[in-house]
Amino acid sequence: MKNVYMIGIGMGNSGGLSVECRKIIETADFVAGASRVVESVRNLLDKKCEVLCSYDPSEIASKMETLSFKTAKLPFHFCVVFSGDVGFYSGAKKLSALLHKSGWNVIFKSGESSFQYLSSKLCEPWQDWSLVSAHGTECDIASEIALNDATFFLTGGKITAKTIVDFVLENQISSRLVVADRLGYDDEIIIDLCLDFCDEKKHSAFVMKNSDYEKLSEMKLACVLVDRRGFKSEEEKNRPPFMDSAFSRNFPKKTDSENAAESEKLVPMTKRMVRSAVLSLLSVRDGETVWDVGAGTGAVSIDIAKSAKCHVFSVDANESAVNLEKKNRKKFGAWNVDLHLGRAKDVLPDFPPPSAVFVGGSEGELSEIISIAFEKNPSARVLVSSVTAETFADCVVLSEKMNLSMEITEIAVSASQKIGKIHMRKSENAVSLILLNKNAE
Repeated sequence: MKNVYMIGIGMGNSGGLSVECRKIIETADFVAGASRVVESVRNLLDKKCEVLCSYDPSEIASKMETLSFKTAKLPFHFCVVFSGDVGFYSGAKKLSALLHKSGWNVIFKSGESSFQYLSSKLCEPWQDWSLVSAHGTECDIASEIALNDATFFLTGGKITAKTIVDFVLENQISSRLVVADRLGYDDEIIIDLCLDFCDEKKHSAFVMKNSDYEKLSEMKLACVLVDRRGFKSEEEKNRPPFMDSAFSRNFPKKTDSENAAESEKLVPMTKRMVRSAVLSLLSVRDGETVWDVGAGTGAVSIDIAKSAKCHVFSVDANESAVNLEKKNRKKFGAWNVDLHLGRAKDVLPDFPPPSAVFVGGSEGELSEIISIAFEKNPSARVLVSSVTAETFADCVVLSEKMNLSMEITEIAVSASQKIGKIHMRKSENAVSLILLNKNAE
């Protein structure tokens, strides 16, 4: 039997190895792994043990296959050593898949992971942390922070500790921020900060010392914990669709008499019961990109952003509405909403391809909006909100012209209103939600 052990040595050096893992490494015929990991166990190796310093799965698998035919001693076993835990976003996954195909018996032996080690250093349990890998893989920082109470990021590659810290500081996200690098080594670094941007005395990026901030650029494989427990607003603690009354709707106050009237207006908003239907019809999933056109207060954008780990790009031509949505985004912690000011036909071409699109207001550009969406992604789900006969008619014409299927949902909501001792039904404006999909050619 060709046995290979995938051994996680824990953080830093091999001091945390179990007696069993230590014995496996000491009696191994071959040991492979990244240079710094192999060096940490070299003092345990038999003099006859062959060593390969590499983290390339194909190179390791090829070397092992060659040695297996040359090894006279049977039974024999090989080892591949990894830092941390082989079950936590480790290179062991890819390597073991290659070895299984070649008939190897792969055995996992996990060491202490980075989140376990940091948890013990902070003297608190990690059971409520959401564990996310940004180590050489795509990761949406905004959606993770927006939907998790406490997020532990394993960084490396495009996303570094500095990337995450800059995002938190730029968006003034109140949280406990912990940055840890070279865990388990003699020169380990743990920066532990409380960022309270609701407290004027503390709300400054300068709470991080310049010397600490400069270190961030040097950290390549650091861990970052963004813990928002204890910092979330009451609005954030609820689930979408959120109450209408929770959203700010007044335009920012203006002092000049010419524009004073606008300050008294309410920004148009899709009501909660309609937003509930929007969430159901669009059925946004984790990892998707969503457009919200004519966002107004941002109620739809925020509901969608807080319903899945997606990314929402919203656009509105009214600057006051965009500023208001910015205020609501912060109130609900919807950091995965990107706000854009401008006419839809000018802004949308720069957006990434959408999985889903909600059109709450088109400013006469419905044809251009739908065309751009389907050009970007022919499989997009486009939902148009219509309160006028004209918009409804436009959808019918466009569906025939552009070869689109059309599914219509009528929403007519009546809510009770207490008048004296009785409750009367007060009707809201009826809304047509028109779901458009591109037919196969």
